[in-house]
Amino acid sequence: MKLWKAISTIFVFTAFFTFDADETYAQVAKTSPQIKILNNYGSIPFEDGKTVIAEVKFIGLDTDYEDYDEAIGKRIPESDCWKLLRDKRATINVDDKFSGGKVSKVVKLLREWLSSNGYDRAEIVALGEKLPKNQMKLIFAIKRGELVRVSEIRFEGNLNVTNEELVADFKQCLGDSWKIFDERKFVYYSRQCSLKLMFSKGYFKAKTKNIKHRLVADNYVVTIEVEEGIRYRIGEIKIEGAKVFTEKEFLEMFGQKEGDVADGKALKDFFYEKLKRAYADKGYMQYDAEFEPTFIEPQAEGLDGIVNIKGTIGEGPAFKLTKIEFWGVEKEQAQELRKLFSLKDGEVYNQSEFEKGIKKIDETKEFYEIDIDTDVDLQTDEKNSEFLVTLMLRPKLNKQ
Repeated sequence: MKLWKAISTIFVFTAFFTFDADETYAQVAKTSPQIKILNNYGSIPFEDGKTVIAEVKFIGLDTDYEDYDEAIGKRIPESDCWKLLRDKRATINVDDKFSGGKVSKVVKLLREWLSSNGYDRAEIVALGEKLPKNQMKLIFAIKRGELVRVSEIRFEGNLNVTNEELVADFKQCLGDSWKIFDERKFVYYSRQCSLKLMFSKGYFKAKTKNIKHRLVADNYVVTIEVEEGIRYRIGEIKIEGAKVFTEKEFLEMFGQKEGDVADGKALKDFFYEKLKRAYADKGYMQYDAEFEPTFIEPQAEGLDGIVNIKGTIGEGPAFKLTKIEFWGVEKEQAQELRKLFSLKDGEVYNQSEFEKGIKKIDETKEFYEIDIDTDVDLQTDEKNSEFLVTLMLRPKLNKQ
């Protein structure tokens, strides 16, 4: 590579590391307290605590962040490198005095960082270029090598949730990106997905402990260590602050009863999605809820624990629809589109019925698909518990 030929004066922090510089090879070793510079002209020392660093440069990293591209490999931004060194308190700045130990630490951190991003064969060399007035340019030259692919994912520590279930769920969460090892991403999705899976099977206190990767036959085998903990069953369920729905209706919507293995995911979905939808269909757009689990540990080893659930509901008022307006179309067309909605002006708002009207507009193929989060504007009249809905429509120039 050209970058390896660009440096004629070098020091290397990997013992007996051989590399190409100006078409020649040099074997150099770390010395203390000085780092020797070897070139065709002899030996020049950079002294700890004396030589001033005038410039710090990284070669072989990416300047701009881009998503993974199969053709070029994973992007490794230089900005991430600087962040890593700041977080590890290993940053080397301009005007710092040279420290061989600190440079060695940076090389080690870079190697570990690249390995955690799938570049297990990366070569990192610290290079020093002599400058006037006892100054130097410090260059970290990085040769990433081939990106190592993940061939297998394993879970350890799970006793009741099978490895097959956990692996299938993990791969589904990541899509094809599981094939490229990224430690931060693997940690994130093990918490977001693997813990939720165990949570749904009653293991409310499950946790991920460690993620390891090792090279086997030119591929990574990734091991995710988990701890299930105690399994819990549903105990007492109490709902406070609710008037719109009866306790019986709540329990029917919840779908779990006392004695069932507690499904933690379904529990969250019930309070934060299912109930929210049920209230929105009755006009309660300010619905809010929290639930508090109380754990009762099992009386003997091998038995299940009990989790009592206390839910607190904030219903707010029922809102009425004053009007649906349409932006981006003529008045006559707006009147025709209004007929696609079963909701009448002045009626209690119903979220599901409103979404059915949006679906009918999409089915006309006359407009770009409506995004309910960005193309729908609600103007709320808190005093009268009413709101005006405005739909932003984007007509297609060439109707398909």
